[in-house]
Amino acid sequence: MGNVAYDVAVVGAGFSGLSAARICQAAGLSVVVLEARDRVGGKVERHEDQTGRLWDGGGQFVCQDMTELNALVRDLGFDTAETRLSGAYRFHPPHSEALVEAADTASQALRARLRMLDPEDPALSGLSVADWLQSRPTTELGKQAFRSMIEGLWCRPLREIPLWFLASNDRRNTNEENELARFLPAGMQALAEAMAEALGPGTVRLRQRARAIRRGEGVSEILMDQGEALSARQVIVALPPVVARALAFEPALPPALQGALAAWSSASVVKLMLRYATPFWRSQGASGMVTAPGFGFFSCDGGLASEPEGRLIVFLGGPLARDWQGRDAAGQRTLVLERLSVLGPDAAHPLEIAARPWMDDPLSSGGYGDVITDKTARDAERLLRAGAGDLHFASSELAMAFPCYIEGALLAGRAAAAAAVSALATLAGETGR
Repeated sequence: MGNVAYDVAVVGAGFSGLSAARICQAAGLSVVVLEARDRVGGKVERHEDQTGRLWDGGGQFVCQDMTELNALVRDLGFDTAETRLSGAYRFHPPHSEALVEAADTASQALRARLRMLDPEDPALSGLSVADWLQSRPTTELGKQAFRSMIEGLWCRPLREIPLWFLASNDRRNTNEENELARFLPAGMQALAEAMAEALGPGTVRLRQRARAIRRGEGVSEILMDQGEALSARQVIVALPPVVARALAFEPALPPALQGALAAWSSASVVKLMLRYATPFWRSQGASGMVTAPGFGFFSCDGGLASEPEGRLIVFLGGPLARDWQGRDAAGQRTLVLERLSVLGPDAAHPLEIAARPWMDDPLSSGGYGDVITDKTARDAERLLRAGAGDLHFASSELAMAFPCYIEGALLAGRAAAAAAVSALATLAGETGR
């Protein structure tokens, strides 16, 4: 075994890993966090525009219902700013305000009906979300608006998403306030950096990519790409399932746990920032929010009220993200600006377009999170939450609330840490230590 022993080793310094480390440290345990990147934060990432101003290339928003994240923001002394959400909501192609409202109402009714489904109902077996949507008695535009919402949030084609999975996953999103309500002007990566700093010098090790976990009697060894190894009594794998299954486990994980990791697929999302000379849409009474029924497209106002320039944040999810990826630069620009044209002619003239595609990222899998695409894998999440002895899994996908949000990552980290702390306490009681 490695020559340095810790109570807990955490693999991954996203919000789930940092949360787990924070809880374990608070319980008096020795902790090390291993991160493959040269930064912390996982799927939050700081970028600068051409003027040097920051924008969030990954997770960005917080609402009042996200209690863990709000507490963290307060504890670490960060300010928040309100997202401008007031004004008209536009569809592309253009539709009358009455049709937009009716389609949005129909889409929300479909979502409410979805949440009423029992994920354990055998009648849902083998059904995709696309199958269910086709059978629903509502308007075609309402169905297309629903498709846009789901493919924009879960970022996979509806035909690939098991109906039981979406019913289970979406009912865990319990916010009453708009999830886009606020953001951190300093950026979410700054919050992750503050978490890492609070853990103390040497706790988080960057550029340390774990490649294998050798589990022994009471101690596990984590092997890194560089050949270094360290040992710990408990291991928390704070990685998305698709990334976690790339680790070599010795001995091999139980078949059921292997199947649970294999059940997931990476999602596809692109986040863009468009910078304009002015926030022209505001003077027209528009919110900046645009969606394209039938496609995973969404935009919102990403600017501060005090700034003269305007910013739109655009998300492309699912098949539309793959469409964007397959185009040249001119085609990518056209795909985005064509849909923003409903905001008026000024939308065609951004000062800058910056993009962060999250597809096929070897360290993040995809965005916003991995999705179960194996329609038979109903136990996958439960098995991963349970882990295997001294091995625990923590990723936002597994959260019991707000899966695939920063809030969910914090909760998943807390749950895995609680399991590790409990396991060590039990061991101490058995050995009299």
